[in-house]
Amino acid sequence: MSKDLFLIIPGFFYIGDYQKALYYGDLPLGTLQLSAYLRKKENVNSQIVDLRVEGEKNENLSQL
Repeated sequence: MSKDLFLIIPGFFYIGDYQKALYYGDLPLGTLQLSAYLRKKENVNSQIVDLRVEGEKNENLSQL
């Protein structure tokens, strides 16, 4: 039986100050950690789809 996981990183219209440290960057760290853990421990293949716009991926761009 195939073990596949599909992870979606949604886009948001407003990012609060308390969320910025977790949300900005190439990929949110929690998503990568979960994917790596499941791949190693449970042999689960994961696909990650990032729906954020460029401004949400880079804090400096969002201030323009």
